[in-house]
Amino acid sequence: MSSAKEVKVSLVVPIYNNIEITEAFLTSLFKGADENLPFEVICIDDGSEQDVSKALSCFPVTVLTNEKNRGYVHTTNKGIRHAVEQHDADYIVLMNNDLIMRGAWLSRLLAHTALYDITGFGGRDLLRGRKHMPTYYVEFSCAVIKRAVFDEIGDLDAQLASGYYTDDDFCLRALLAGYKVGLIKDLKPASVLHLPGQTFGSKKYDIIRATQPMFESKWRDQLGNPTVSTYFKKYCFKYEDLSFLRKLLIKLEPWLISILSARQMKKLQADS
Repeated sequence: MSSAKEVKVSLVVPIYNNIEITEAFLTSLFKGADENLPFEVICIDDGSEQDVSKALSCFPVTVLTNEKNRGYVHTTNKGIRHAVEQHDADYIVLMNNDLIMRGAWLSRLLAHTALYDITGFGGRDLLRGRKHMPTYYVEFSCAVIKRAVFDEIGDLDAQLASGYYTDDDFCLRALLAGYKVGLIKDLKPASVLHLPGQTFGSKKYDIIRATQPMFESKWRDQLGNPTVSTYFKKYCFKYEDLSFLRKLLIKLEPWLISILSARQMKKLQADS
């Protein structure tokens, strides 16, 4: 890893409407900027109906725009290409806009890039007392990825256009190419808060069920590979394998999401 002054870090943030959520995210991001290594932010407006560009003009970010809605993968790949080709980024951080950043979150992630090529945060239930651990998959709602990984295996798979399973797919491709994926513990004060259900809301599980067969079909011929078979046994989310209670909770999730989101936004507004 090069010295701190030489490292170029690009944050790639796809945006579709949700101006209020995006403003809260960017406010928290720049509020803690002094606690992190320098970074640049690339926001990609995916053909929003709202005037996202006007809202973003208050922040020091690069704004790219799709003339029409193209979906998560196309939009994120556009940001990745810009980070690589225009900013010559050493590290690319893929992020959602429904996050609240706290403290030295980026510095914590970058501190583990000597061990892992793709790094994300994990909760206590996943790490079980460990500060970090190797894994087969991290969520790309907030993940640091070394430029070298994109250079070798390419960008996100455009076939998985909705965005679901693109992080699973990319991590699998990286593991098979010899790269390492790791989780670090999400601890205050340097942590990330993910607001519930803002990206896909009540359509989340409909989109997962629609995308899952496509993802599984892509990897079916490689199930004999130990890495791929382990992922599908231990890490792959399968709606049909869930218990009756879990499926019932999923049906209630849109209602729970609306309540939790409203409460969280009120709290954020009160704290700002």
